[in-house]
Parts: sequence; structure tokens; C-alpha cells
Amino acid sequence: MAMGLEELVVTKRLFRNVYDVRRTSDDSILCKFQSLSQDQDVLYAENGRDQLWQCTAQINGVSFHLSSEHFQYANVKLNWEPRKFRASFSYESNYYTWVLETDDVLRCYSNKGVTIAMISPTYGMSIGSAHVYLPKGKPNVTSALISLLITTGFRVLQKAEWEGLTFHEIRKRLATSLEKDQMAIENSVMVTSVASGVGNLPMLFM
Repeated sequence: MAMGLEELVVTKRLFRNVYDVRRTSDDSILCKFQSLSQDQDVLYAENGRDQLWQCTAQINGVSFHLSSEHFQYANVKLNWEPRKFRASFSYESNYYTWVLETDDVLRCYSNKGVTIAMISPTYGMSIGSAHVYLPKGKPNVTSALISLLITTGFRVLQKAEWEGLTFHEIRKRLATSLEKDQMAIENSVMVTSVASGVGNLPMLFM
């Protein structure tokens, strides 16, 4: 299940790690995203001057120190789980999980299982030219949440790209994992069946 989502597209500026996030409906710019390093990203307002949120990465995850004239939040932490190809964070008593899925889409789920955002990269895990789908027209969707979804979603793609992950590799690993799980289930059933058969052998000697 998914809530109403607005489509946007990301365009990269030449020779700079700056990305415009544009609405596809009228080509207006929602915000600008700048990747300063592997440890720091910054999100700017539409005019490109006012800094909205600053994000600083840590070894055990990504802590987003969010600040603007109207908001101040700290310790919003994105926990990366590489073996499960997902990352999660908590915000205002809600829990959100970004999942790299086998249809080449990064989806964000709420703690109620609702899809609240999606990012569909065009080339590998690259942010450039990606299509972004964000919630729209909901009273509980604030500019802070939108900013968090953009920064955390982009960070997940960056993290995957830096680790050399591809959607093809994810499909391959998940298929291998499913095969192992299936074999484990079949072996368990076989052992149970054999044990049950031994217990039911006829008594030939009294």
C-alpha cells in the first residue's frame, strides 16, 4: 500500500557534486542537494542559499543534525544493515525503513507498512537522473520529514554505491539466501520424517 506520492527528478550540475531536485509537474526546484564528502551532505532551500539540513556521517551509521531558522533536531540516526540491504531511522515516534528491492527501486516504508517514498535510479545506484517520489498533501507530512526522506534516501544510495552494490548483485544474493533457506527447510523436514519413521518401526523381537 502506498500513500499519494509526488514525482520529482534529480539533475546533476556539471563539474559539481550539486543536484537539483525538480518537480516533474512544472519543472520547479524543490531543493538542492550537495554531497560535500563521504561524511557530509547538505540540503539547501529552493533559492539555493538558505541551508536547511546538515548531515554528518559516523562510523556506526549516519547522524543527521538538522537545523534551520524554525527547526532543530538531533540524533536522527540512519542505521545501515548491509546484509539486509536496508536502513532505518526513527523520527517523531515513527519508524521508517528504506529497502533496496529487487525491482531496482529503493522504497521507504512506515512502521505501518505503508510506502511513503521511493527512489528509482536510472544508472546503477547513482543519484543523478533518479526519479524521486515523495508524499504530498498529508497533514502529518512536514518539510522536516520531506528533508529527512531526501537526505536519508540519497545517503542509502550513496552508501550502496560506495560499497560496490548493484541491484543485480542484490537479486543474486537474495536468490542465494532463499535457496539456502529452502534447503534448510527441506533438510529439517527430511530429518523429522526419518525420526518419525524410526519411532514407528514394528517390534520384531520381544
